[in-house]
Amino acid sequence: MRFGDFVFEEWRILRRHGIAIPALVGLTLLLLGAALNGRAVVGMHAVAMAALQSEAATTRSAMAAQAGRGVKTAMEPGAMGFSVLDAPAILPAAALGVLATGQVDLLPSHYAVTARAEHTFMSSTELDNPLRLAIGSFDVAFVIVWLLPLVVIALCFDLVSGDRERGVLALAAAAGVRLGPFIFGKCAARAAILLVALTIALILAGLAAGIGWGASNAPGLYALWIAASTLYALFWFAICMFVNSVPRTSDSNAGILAAMWLLFVVVSPALTNLAATTVFPAPSRVALTTELREATEIADRESAKARDRYFFDHPDMQSSAMDTGAYYRSVAQSETQVSRAMRPLLEAFDTQAQRQQTIVNALQYLSPGTLIYQVLTALAGSDGQRHREFRSQVRVFHSRWSGFFVERLAIGSALTGSDYQQLPQFRFGEPVTRQVIDRTAAPLLLLLFLTVLLGWWAVRRLARFPIV
Repeated sequence: MRFGDFVFEEWRILRRHGIAIPALVGLTLLLLGAALNGRAVVGMHAVAMAALQSEAATTRSAMAAQAGRGVKTAMEPGAMGFSVLDAPAILPAAALGVLATGQVDLLPSHYAVTARAEHTFMSSTELDNPLRLAIGSFDVAFVIVWLLPLVVIALCFDLVSGDRERGVLALAAAAGVRLGPFIFGKCAARAAILLVALTIALILAGLAAGIGWGASNAPGLYALWIAASTLYALFWFAICMFVNSVPRTSDSNAGILAAMWLLFVVVSPALTNLAATTVFPAPSRVALTTELREATEIADRESAKARDRYFFDHPDMQSSAMDTGAYYRSVAQSETQVSRAMRPLLEAFDTQAQRQQTIVNALQYLSPGTLIYQVLTALAGSDGQRHREFRSQVRVFHSRWSGFFVERLAIGSALTGSDYQQLPQFRFGEPVTRQVIDRTAAPLLLLLFLTVLLGWWAVRRLARFPIV
């Protein structure tokens, strides 16, 4: 029998059972709805970030105008850097960010950078919780990871058992048909039906989501995104064929496949996170807050003593214009001391979070759901790695921003209107596309290996499948 005949016959069977059309239409509608929801979430985020940038730009323009008129406050680098001005460092949505928006809800995508120590605006350090990543948002990745396997199961839970119960296998064997290739052809036909529908639905979802096609790497990444989704579907087809390779009733196969979905997609990610937080529990945030308060108080007391000594030696400056400059130099000194005291604590959080992430990265291979979600979010640019790169770039930018004001404060140089035009600006440098692809290569190859292995093993078992 030609493959086209297989496809036509399986489509006729699925239609007669009333499964195929509702399942495929439902999957398409869910993908379109998820795409529109992702577009709305990213759109709201973009509006909020644009408002932050506009507000910061308005403040800078107002201060520049005041400095040009000689307003002392606007000319004071300490007041501007430590009190008035901040620079919004924003992580822009990646080209495929509308497809997987879970990280938007989990990790901060902007920081209000000031000349103060970085712990005042960068105190969040969380690991990628696989369960929260998977259920954080209703987006296209959510539909692929959670709901696509259910559609595959609905199409294939009775792939062999149904034909055995209806006597189809006995008729095929009587006609001299080899059962292994015959059943594999039936599974391939159903896979072809689903994958054609899935590809069309994903293309429509990409158009509905408004993917940033202007990015040079967007088409290639989206093609890989569709390929990864296809491989995930094929993995579940292989599981269905493997489960069907043992003589059972259709109801038993459905129960086993549902249990495997629950294990691979729900339970395993939760256990992965539990293992990471149990082996490497995060340091207490209560302790961090207490240590921060104590370090701040100690530094402030030391700065106050230095300030009092300065004013004791220069009593004529208590009411002069030099008063604010001396005050903000003491503030800069205090921030340096607090930052130095907090660095070991913050590094402990970073180290522990990295250890947790190492466990998550290792255990993700035990869960196909976690595995494919990590791949999809990496390709979509919404995974933890991109955010860690963002935090690293923000730290570099903070050094430039604070240095701009501290250097002028140290030499007693007043800000001018033109100085405001030279304020550092944050621009996120996107990771190299090759690095993203390299991160996804190993998981995809493993998933491909498992798919081929399960399919091969199932075909060998089906060759000896009892027909009665």
